Amino acid sequence: MDVFVHVPKSSGSTVRSILSRQYGVEHIVYYEANSPYVDKTATPNTEIMYRDVNLITGHEPFGVHETLRLPCNYFTILRDPIRRALSDYYYAYSYERHRFRNEILSGSLTAERFLTEPMFGNLGTQIALLSGSSRSLNELTAAIENVDHCFAAVGVAERFDESILYFAKTLGWRPPIYINRNVSKLPDSIREARQQTEQEIILRHENLFRNEYRLYSHVIGQLDSRIQAQGSAFSKALDAFCEIQGDIAKLAQSEVYELYELHNTDALPEFAARYIDSQPYRVVDDYLRDSPLVSGEFHNYDGHVERKDGNRIAGWAIDLCSHQPIEVAIFKGREEVARTMADRPRDDVLANGYQRAEVGFLLTLDYEMENPADYQVCFGSTKLQLR
Repeated sequence: MDVFVHVPKSSGSTVRSILSRQYGVEHIVYYEANSPYVDKTATPNTEIMYRDVNLITGHEPFGVHETLRLPCNYFTILRDPIRRALSDYYYAYSYERHRFRNEILSGSLTAERFLTEPMFGNLGTQIALLSGSSRSLNELTAAIENVDHCFAAVGVAERFDESILYFAKTLGWRPPIYINRNVSKLPDSIREARQQTEQEIILRHENLFRNEYRLYSHVIGQLDSRIQAQGSAFSKALDAFCEIQGDIAKLAQSEVYELYELHNTDALPEFAARYIDSQPYRVVDDYLRDSPLVSGEFHNYDGHVERKDGNRIAGWAIDLCSHQPIEVAIFKGREEVARTMADRPRDDVLANGYQRAEVGFLLTLDYEMENPADYQVCFGSTKLQLR
């Protein structure tokens, strides 16, 4: 199952239009548990039971594999944290259902307040979505660990063409030709004000967003290394892809302001569709079909610690992307004190929808724990903790 974690105001509407053509909307579930506009009875499990679903998307944090009990290929796009938050703020001028539209249009909520006050939730949006249900020493560590170990692909909006071509290679897509969607259409005076103050706001408040920038920089580094592993084949395909997209961008007009919400499979305008089967299109298509993908393994971890007392620690742990038992590591603070395999039979876990029973662990230390709360259990060689 492919899962697109849609970070708000990070080119997600454009990605959704691409996804509709790659998968077909009849094979997509939009899932967003906390949205007032989404049917709460339509969970991924019930949708998958009655439909041929290949993709789940929405402003939903990492972790849907724990609900599905199925392996998931997670991918997402991040954006410069302050520019992303400013884009969210100015989106109120074109989106009638923006949660703070009245306050922003009236002037009672300034861009400065929207960015910097915790009640508006902008200081950790991307960290929260990528850390999801995972636990670690802190949310930032969990988000970075998920990027390194659990996401099939992560890109950035500022390098959209590179990111989307990398997604296509990783997930087995056709050439992902697109036009931009949901670009905020601002009054001239507002657009000019934004341009004048954006860099000033970034310089003034970058430190407030330091953790988001750490995650963002880490993702850029990972994207660089994974693209470099593709070698010249990726560069050749990217040049051809950018040639197509550069032409389309020159021809696109009012289409870029249209909101796309997955109601029907998005159709490319004729001026864009004519590039299908062009010479640069065939270069991209050949790369996606023929060039081997060089990519690391990724994991979907789940599990619980059920006992920590005396000298015993017990529970269960599984990697849904593997058919083999996994190892868990026990830490006291930052010091590793023991490791053991999660390979004991647990018929109750199997009965609860997981793919196998050999997931239990029981570790007996050679001393009694003075304070069991000081001990944490992590999946494999990660810093991701079992709950």
